[in-house]
Amino acid sequence: MLRQMQELFEFFGPHVRDTETLDRLRTMVKDRGAWLKAHHLFDHIRHKTLRAEKANDVPALAQYMFEEVCAKALFNLTHSNAPFDADSAYWCRMHWPSLACWGSIRWSSFGSLHPLIDIAGGCSEPLRGLA
Repeated sequence: MLRQMQELFEFFGPHVRDTETLDRLRTMVKDRGAWLKAHHLFDHIRHKTLRAEKANDVPALAQYMFEEVCAKALFNLTHSNAPFDADSAYWCRMHWPSLACWGSIRWSSFGSLHPLIDIAGGCSEPLRGLA
């Protein structure tokens, strides 16, 4: 799971407007000692999610929802006494196609990630706005 998360962080980095928390996740996933800080990072991302939701910024909302579940999954790997939902790692896999759909990413650019799109129920081409 960690390798796949790292690949997704690397892949989406050039395609998102706000890389601050994605970059922090990218660094954190490589440093087991930092995983406890993922709870605080989740809180920070959650505030960004709420702002994006209020502004109806769908691409940002898709990004932050993906980042939220990744931060939860990293924190849960610490085996804390107060973990996030146990299925957080599953949602990492389910949220990234929506990030791609609402961005400007063509499926053909996914390369080795492409087989996961059908499994996760991704769209056939990027969407440009709300239907």
